[in-house]
Amino acid sequence: MDARNLKHQISVLWISLAVMMSASMLLYLYAGGGEVLDGIRAGVVEGERITTTMEVMVAAFWLVPLAMAFLTFTLPWAVNRWANVVLGLAMAVLDGMDAVPALADGTFGGEILVTVVMTLVGVLIAWLGFRLPRPQRSQASETVSPVREHTHV
Repeated sequence: MDARNLKHQISVLWISLAVMMSASMLLYLYAGGGEVLDGIRAGVVEGERITTTMEVMVAAFWLVPLAMAFLTFTLPWAVNRWANVVLGLAMAVLDGMDAVPALADGTFGGEILVTVVMTLVGVLIAWLGFRLPRPQRSQASETVSPVREHTHV
């Protein structure tokens, strides 16, 4: 598989993570018949006060995947490879930390389903990122072009 095709696949997976984050958040808000929304109105989520740090972390769950969808095409090979591996695994671990306790409690709903899929997508991003081939030097870049002499008439 060529690098361009892998980059397209990885980019689409990053975008899908951002979309799934939106779906997960909406499903979370619907849970409990409005209890979650009442808590948010009171400034509390899952028993914790909503802080600026919490807001930035939630925003990062959208912004990192969207940024990586673009950066997958622009970063140099080594940085690109390891950024996708590390960030893909980080997303998988963070999503898994959300899904595993809910599954262990026997809770399974739309939000958990989406979170489990997000965990798998994070692992897939890391795997595809690791498979990104090293770019080949082109013949043109290895040859030195002759310098033209300019004569003034």
